[in-house]
Amino acid sequence: MKSTLANGTFGGKTGIASPRCIGAERKMIVSLEKKTGFIVVENLVDGRPDAEICRLFGTHILPTSWTRPTRLEYVQYQLQHLNPDVDVVIAGRNEFGYRPTF
Repeated sequence: MKSTLANGTFGGKTGIASPRCIGAERKMIVSLEKKTGFIVVENLVDGRPDAEICRLFGTHILPTSWTRPTRLEYVQYQLQHLNPDVDVVIAGRNEFGYRPTF
């Protein structure tokens, strides 16, 4: 499969998405890495680690340039803007954006 990276810049932040996989469900899960204070993104294709991202970076979990005081919703919005073909979600929240209460 020939790969092309979708790059974009918005507000000084850079976004990278793996090659478009026709018919595949691509997802980015946004979370806070408590040890470092950086917000990280887990890149998945059909529920598995994104092979192209792993090949390029050695892992499917990548740090962003955003840190602890930044709201996860803001990062989600920016990443969704930069990667319109990817479902960007916040870790631990349902499809409506809420944490389960049970």
